[in-house]
Amino acid sequence: MPRRRQETLWIHRWSRWIIGAIALMGACGTAYLTVVKVMGAMQPVPRVGAIVSSLALMPKFLAFP
Repeated sequence: MPRRRQETLWIHRWSRWIIGAIALMGACGTAYLTVVKVMGAMQPVPRVGAIVSSLALMPKFLAFP
């Protein structure tokens, strides 16, 4: 009696595409920062005040101790 072929999970079918998309986003970010550095322009970096205010909006159970 032949064994029935098991269905492939979605994560196994799409894992290479997902990893490729993450790598592409990283490459685009690196290329952007490289171009900004070479051109000598100011890059948009979040200020400390923006980080502190976003932490204030964070729910208490997610906040740092």
